[in-house]
Amino acid sequence: MKTILMKFGYNGEVFNYVTKKTCGIWFSFIGIIIILAAIFGNGMYINPFIFVIGYSGGYYLCYGNRKIIFDKLATGKQTDFQKKTSDFALFTLCFLCAFFGTICWLTKQNIRTIWLCLLLATAIHFFVFYFVHGRSVVVLGILCLMYCISGLLFPSIPFLYIALLDGITKIAVGFFMFFQKQGNNEQSFYRKVFL
Repeated sequence: MKTILMKFGYNGEVFNYVTKKTCGIWFSFIGIIIILAAIFGNGMYINPFIFVIGYSGGYYLCYGNRKIIFDKLATGKQTDFQKKTSDFALFTLCFLCAFFGTICWLTKQNIRTIWLCLLLATAIHFFVFYFVHGRSVVVLGILCLMYCISGLLFPSIPFLYIALLDGITKIAVGFFMFFQKQGNNEQSFYRKVFL
């Protein structure tokens, strides 16, 4: 573990979770988009038009044009370790989406399963963001993972219910992160390997 962390540029220092509020807004926004896209999904489960437009617009507002939200809410600069970890988390998301998408395509899965696998990939990538935002994203990852696995194991659960739970959870965690104190990694398990 220590070797991997060092490769990402971490050497045991204490740092603040400076972009927690921005991430909170992003989670709340994307939660609303998932709910709307699922409600108007019809036979596609998630309306791709609503999802793509909403996701792209939200990403631009929160992260693309940093002057709109990111710089106003960030309480400082991210460390190089946090930047590298964020990049790795996004790479993980892309890789898992491609991986699950390929598996679904090769095994001719239905659209419901494909969307559940994409939500599963998203839930897994939240765990990597633990190093950037703290425990809140781990809680989000666990809950979203449970919803996806339940949907995959029990096809009788309507997809809309899973999407609503997923979206509501993202909104709730987003609000919590927005109003939560900044926090830091001083008590994190990974910092202890350097002490």
